Amino acid sequence: MKLRNFFLFNDWIWTMAFRDARKNFFRLLLFSASLVSGIMAVVAISSLNYNLRDDLDRNARELLGADMVVNGNKKFDSITSVTFDSTRLKQAQAAELSSMALFLPANQSRLVRLMAISREYPFYGQIETMPADAQANFRVKSSALIDESLAVQYHVNPGDSIKLGNKQFQVSGFVRKFPGASGILQTFTPSVYINYQDLDSTGLVQFGSRVTFRRYFEIQRPEAVAVVKEKLLPMMKQRGFSIESVEDRKAGLGRAFGSVYRFFSLLSFIALILGCIGVASSVSIYAKEKKSQVATLRCLGATGWQTFGIYFIQITLIGFLSSIVGALLGAAIQQLIPVVFKDFIPNEVTINFSIAAVLEGLVTGIIVSMLFSAWPLLQVRLISPLSVLREDAAAT
Repeated sequence: MKLRNFFLFNDWIWTMAFRDARKNFFRLLLFSASLVSGIMAVVAISSLNYNLRDDLDRNARELLGADMVVNGNKKFDSITSVTFDSTRLKQAQAAELSSMALFLPANQSRLVRLMAISREYPFYGQIETMPADAQANFRVKSSALIDESLAVQYHVNPGDSIKLGNKQFQVSGFVRKFPGASGILQTFTPSVYINYQDLDSTGLVQFGSRVTFRRYFEIQRPEAVAVVKEKLLPMMKQRGFSIESVEDRKAGLGRAFGSVYRFFSLLSFIALILGCIGVASSVSIYAKEKKSQVATLRCLGATGWQTFGIYFIQITLIGFLSSIVGALLGAAIQQLIPVVFKDFIPNEVTINFSIAAVLEGLVTGIIVSMLFSAWPLLQVRLISPLSVLREDAAAT
């Protein structure tokens, strides 16, 4: 076969393809709609994944609130504290446990997550409160902050009191955002925050209490984190403590978001498969409607491959245009996903136009349109010229 006879390089085939497409534009919309829906889902999910990973790289320290943290289920003894002080790094202390809180205005109690933090924490990020000066007042002893959901549920106002263990605390304000905590976490496991110095006076830390003690470090220089971690690791393992750095937290969140991404990718893949089925069905119907026209072209001397080329060019170009529309719609919908799922994400996601996700959508759309339309269109080659005169002249 000469190169000029191949349908991609034949001017007559391209002319016939555009003329026929103008007359059948609305019939091709069914094929276009099926592809647009699938590509739209693929681009939206892929774009969100790229933006999430970029934000994790930028805001990993704010999610941890420090450069490194040592975790343990018991208080750090004097020897461990001396080791910590030998690093000459800025430190902060915290403790986390579950406890019952009595809300005195409503005279009701509920299980909460009690967070006792020292005044230095967090080193990175901010605790957003309402009113704005509540955090400064919280640093005063016998003062507490509570999650906004608790304030709404138990009608707590600033200045009201709550009781934790043996001690009463005055509520200085409500927490809207805490480093590393998402809105959904604050809804299902609401927290109460007190000063670390007030923890012992509550009487909640006793033998058998399940308390997680933490020591946060501000290292500032990222390259020095591994050095400090390597220095402390042998002793911390010996005493039953664990060390978590920003990279460890980022890897953990990356795995968590990766699982969510794979789940949504499965949904977008199903949408794409349904779109592929729609592509194959609509092209098959379109090819059957063109039976008499193909037979006429065969009578005029057109070969089977030439008639195939006319409709293959149409479907490929429509697939390319549909992929562009689907990619743009997917990028637009991706702007709404962080708003819908903001309570599940522990940090604000910066929405950027992802060229990689759009290119993935375009390539996927072109491949899908070509593959799933090829088989129905290949049947066009077998239409006999006798079909013009005899309806029963079907291909074997």
